[in-house]
Amino acid sequence: MLTVSAVVTNTGVAPFYAEWPIEIALLGASATHVERSWRTDWKLSRLLPHDAERNWKFQTSLRGISGEHRVALRVQSVPGAKSLRFANREQQPDGWMLLGRILVP
Repeated sequence: MLTVSAVVTNTGVAPFYAEWPIEIALLGASATHVERSWRTDWKLSRLLPHDAERNWKFQTSLRGISGEHRVALRVQSVPGAKSLRFANREQQPDGWMLLGRILVP
């Protein structure tokens, strides 16, 4: 079982108006190839500026998955548009934000 928890806040000046899907993915060891991804039920529109932090949690089965992977998160924006980027050091240019590594036996 994979459990991903994220604590998020909107430190900007505007709410998110579009309800773009938020994905969790397992990337390969090089962090450039998506091995598997899942869409969460997390809602950007509920992140109001300077509101209390939100604790998001996602769980899924890892059946059929093995090896070392990087866990990542991204917001899927409109096709052809620039990806939404978070203000985190782990944010990658391709839109994925690296959350950590896992080893599945």
